Amino acid sequence: MLLGRVGGDAGSRRMGHARMTAAAALLGCTGAVAGFAAAGPVSAALDFAALGSGLSCLMPYLFTAASEGVQGSAVAVTAVSTCGYIGMLTGPTVIGGLNQVSALADALWLLPVLLLLGSLARPAHLTTHQGHRMTTHNCLGFTDWTWLNQPAHWSPQENQVEVTTDPDTDFWVTTHYGFVRDTGHALLRPVPANFRLRVTFDGDYREQYDQAGLLLRLDDKNWIKTGIEYVDGHQQLSAVVTRDVSDWNVVPLDRISSTSAHITVEMHREDDHVILRYGTTGETPETLLRLAYFPPDLPAQAGIMCASPDGKGFTTRFTDLCFEAL
Repeated sequence: MLLGRVGGDAGSRRMGHARMTAAAALLGCTGAVAGFAAAGPVSAALDFAALGSGLSCLMPYLFTAASEGVQGSAVAVTAVSTCGYIGMLTGPTVIGGLNQVSALADALWLLPVLLLLGSLARPAHLTTHQGHRMTTHNCLGFTDWTWLNQPAHWSPQENQVEVTTDPDTDFWVTTHYGFVRDTGHALLRPVPANFRLRVTFDGDYREQYDQAGLLLRLDDKNWIKTGIEYVDGHQQLSAVVTRDVSDWNVVPLDRISSTSAHITVEMHREDDHVILRYGTTGETPETLLRLAYFPPDLPAQAGIMCASPDGKGFTTRFTDLCFEAL
């Protein structure tokens, strides 16, 4: 099981959760079929080890997928756990019932059949609560990006993404302004409990609160964003931490740098906290911007974000994204 999980995490970073889930199900199916047909105990043990390796990857990925649901991670993960317990209770009954009308060996074939169906029926798209199909995208070195609020205009490349924001887009919850907005653009992918994410970007900021940077998200009430926000005619290094309500801190960029070209920001999530750092004009992001609490161990999503709360939209470019699981 340990080898399966370690190998599964490495495969997921290369192929994405969706492809790795299908591969794990297929590995489990192959191991079960080979184990049932094994001629001796040694080959049977190896075959069932392959079955266990495949199964060891599936449940964590199901929890990760559940945490990305529109109901929020707590509700969705609870629902998946409930389905798992129902399966534990009903599985032996179903197999026992099949044994009554056939042989036990025949009944056990239900497992590889279900695994095969799982690998083949893996959806190529995710569906949002509005009913729109959310496609996975290949850019910035990964294949499993999905949009939260996809913009009308964006251009993906291997090492760069250019986005033009739609008007009236933002991420904010209640504080001071009294409104709740979850309409900003965010290109996200699943991330583990401990990771480091870095990106370099610039933007044609021109209207109040135009913003771009990185977003870490559990759900619409638990997230952190950091980057540049255009406030009162100046670019501000910005961090917003939201746990049911949002709070905000800024550092005026023109006080620390003579140029406002490319900015690099970094998120470092570890245990119960997230460290936000920044660097200017191509420098390594070593300057601390914010240390914030973030719920530990829960699967989340992270990636690039941008928004135009008050403006008509602006263009921003992201490049040199680096991700490291810790």
